[in-house]
Formats: sequence, C-alpha cells, structure tokens
Amino acid sequence: MTRPIYSAAESRAIDATAIAAGTPGVTLMERAGRAVADAAVAAASGGRVVVVAGIGQNGGDGFVVGWVLHGQGVPVSVVLVGDRGQVAGDARIHLERLEATGAPTFDVTGADGLAALEATLDGAEVVVDALFGTGLSRPLEGLHADVVARVNEAVAVRIAVDVPSGVHADDGRVLGVAVRADRTICMAGFKRGLVMGEGVEVAGALEACDLGLELGPHGLEAFVAADAAALVPRARAGEHKGARGHVVIVGGAAGTRGAGQLAALGALRAGAGLCTLAAPPDGTGEVPAPMAVMTQALVVGAQLALPAAAAVVVGPGAGRDAQARAVLERALAGAQALVLDADALALLGTELERARRAAPTILTPHPKEAARLLGRTTEEVEADRPAAARALATGTGAVIVLKGARTIVDDGARATVNLGGHPALATGGTGDVLAGVIGALLAQGLVAPVAARVGVHVHARAGELLGARFGGRGAIASDLPEAVALALGELTSPSTERR
Repeated sequence: MTRPIYSAAESRAIDATAIAAGTPGVTLMERAGRAVADAAVAAASGGRVVVVAGIGQNGGDGFVVGWVLHGQGVPVSVVLVGDRGQVAGDARIHLERLEATGAPTFDVTGADGLAALEATLDGAEVVVDALFGTGLSRPLEGLHADVVARVNEAVAVRIAVDVPSGVHADDGRVLGVAVRADRTICMAGFKRGLVMGEGVEVAGALEACDLGLELGPHGLEAFVAADAAALVPRARAGEHKGARGHVVIVGGAAGTRGAGQLAALGALRAGAGLCTLAAPPDGTGEVPAPMAVMTQALVVGAQLALPAAAAVVVGPGAGRDAQARAVLERALAGAQALVLDADALALLGTELERARRAAPTILTPHPKEAARLLGRTTEEVEADRPAAARALATGTGAVIVLKGARTIVDDGARATVNLGGHPALATGGTGDVLAGVIGALLAQGLVAPVAARVGVHVHARAGELLGARFGGRGAIASDLPEAVALALGELTSPSTERR
C-alpha cells in the first residue's frame, strides 16, 4: 500500500481533481471531519471534546467534527476563532449545519474571549486543532498566537487536523508558535512539513485518512510496519547458519572498539548466521569482540584479505589512517554487498563517484556527514532533507540512508520516510547498530533498497521498545541489539497488529 507524502500544492491539486471529477468539496470536508471525529471519540473515552476552529477550510473540518460528535451524544464544544461572518464556501455550509444541531459553540474574536476559551478547555479530554491548515505561510501572532498557547497549556490529548496550526506544511518550520499535537490526522496523504524540521517535534504520531481520492504523483512516501512485515526475512524449517549469510564488520580500531562490536551485535541480532569483526588487534595480538562474533586481525603491513562474506560493513570505528583507507578501497573493489558508515564516509570525502559500484551499496550518513559528502552545510541539508538524500543517491548510485528523527531512504528512484523512532536512540553507538542490522539483512538476501528500509524500520522500532522500558533517557547503545531482535519478532508474528 502506498502512503504518499505531499506538499501543500500537491494536496490542493488532488482535491481539485476530485472536485472536477464530480465529488463536491462539501463532501470531501465531511469525510475529513468524520475521520477526525472517530479519532477524537477513541481518544476521549467518554470525556469532553473541544474543537478549536478557524474561519477557513480547516475550520470547516472542525465544524464537521462538532456536529458529528454532537449527533453521537459525545459532549463537545466548538470554539470559533475569528469573525463568524467571514466563514464562506463549504465551511459555511458545515458551520450552519453545526449551528442547526444546537451544539455548544462560541466565538473568540479578541482578548476578552480567551478567558472563556480557558474555561472551556479546562477538564477536556481531547482538543481538536482545526485552526489553520496547509495554506499557512505567515507567523502566528496576536489573538491566534494566544489561542495556540492556551491549547498547548490544556491537559488533554491534542489532535491536529492535517497539520498542527503554526507549522509550515512544506518545510516543517514553526511559524512563530505552533500547536504541540499528540496526533495529527492527515488528509489523503501525509504532509512534507511533518517529516522534517520542527514539524517532526510538534506533529506527534501521524495517521493518514483515506478520503476515497485518486492519489496523485508524489516524491516521498511513508514506510511503516506493515510494509516491513511484508518484506522481512522469515525463519524456515531446516535452515542453518550458512543460509543466513555472513557479515563482516570492518571497524573497532583502538579507541573506538565499541563501535565495531555494536555493529557486530546488531548484525547477529538482526538474524545474520555468521559475523566477523575485522579490526586492528590489541597488545596481545587479539581483536576484542563479544561472544558469538568471529574476529580477524588487520595488521599494518600485512596483506589485507577480508573474509568472504555476503555483506561487508565498513566504518563503525574503523579509523581514518592509511590502513583504513586501504581496507575501504578493497571493499569498494570486491565486496558482494557493502554498507558504508561513519569513518568510511569520512574517507570518501566529497568523491561521491568512488562509491559508484555495480554491486549493492548503501551509505548511512547523518546530516553532518551528508553535508560533508555534498560540500554543503548541515543547515542546508536539514532545510531540505529529501533533496539532500536524492543528491547523494544520484551522485553515488548507491542507496542512501539519511539518518535523523524521520530517516529517509532514497535509492535514486524511490524515496521513503520512516515514521517511527524514539529519543532513546539519541545516544552514541546506535548508528553503529543500524549499520550492522542493514548488513545482516543484505546478507540474508534482501536487495539493497529493501534491506535499508526494513533495517531502518526495525532499528526505529527497537528504539521505541527501549523508550517504553527506559523512558526518553538512560538507554545505551548496548541495550539496542536485543531490542532489534524483539522488533524483528514483532514483524514476523502473525498475532501482532500491523501498525
């Protein structure tokens, strides 16, 4: 199932096409409002719902929520922010329908209405934000900024309609202030501004509402659990370790031993049958490694021979010296499938063509590494993450995993955004685990774009599991590999509900 991510203009074009084909705008608005009403009922658990609506089309969705809930016997109040006389078009039709039901409504047109708004919000279980939609391009100020502040202060579940009010729908900028939503219900596809920039922080959980529309072309799409579950390798009766592939991790030099070890554990927990950690030895001539991980010492001056493997991961703590460069060149020349991370990306510099290979290749930069590869600033990369990922994919011919709160995977033809994850992943070493996970999926036979997408999803879900266990802080990277195995187990369990 395709889950597109649209710009504001693309969303408007889809609506216009549907209306031109015979679906009235008032009907589309009703479908949208009913979807939000369903979400509000589920979240309210019998409690009171407050709809804060503007005078535009987003407000029209909110009016539908109001009359639908009132008709269902759900306690609901609708607060109209602005001049009621300016409500027009389809929104006016639904406002009149709301008024005809007798549902409690009142207007906030100035500072004197803020006290009434506060009183209405007090004790509400759910607040529906239907103030502004995808058309907002100017900072919120004055009355609207004050209303958003009151909504954010409410002790309630906040559900935004399409985009949280105050967020730029295309680039995720917060325009002055924005509603901090717990959930955002997107109409006919997710919005670009909710998967980048500040929009990631204020949108909460994203849900797409099917309005029965014919979806238009899109440059981005979401990748979710159901997608991963359809693609993840499954255990087969009679399989053996050789059937699950051999991953070689090149990393873990002195001073960064843990990076290579974390990548190796990530590979094994993601189902690789064998894993070898290739690294410079310690003073005893041995390569420190966790149990179950094989080792190979990389000795300066000796012939560099990497073990035969289905996939090679170069970079986690590999170093940037002459030996590391030599190993990278050998891997670029001969690895069957290759993941380049961390130090390997630094060794590439801006020579993107060096990564262009016929064999499957995946690069896993974070924004600062992507900026270095592209010769840009980190701020430029973050300002348009999809464009940066596509530039890297085009420049290298590789699959790009641009890491971040909404990790993008771009294979040059298709770009997907992972919607999961948790702040528990914001600690050193978790990216090393991700590199190992992707390497393991390559070794198990997944093609590079699929290995990258499934690996990113599994890694993000593992972070969510750690978040549930530890909260937002306190988990460390060595906790993550075991959570990776649990996340994979969820995907392959027939009893698990697909999110």
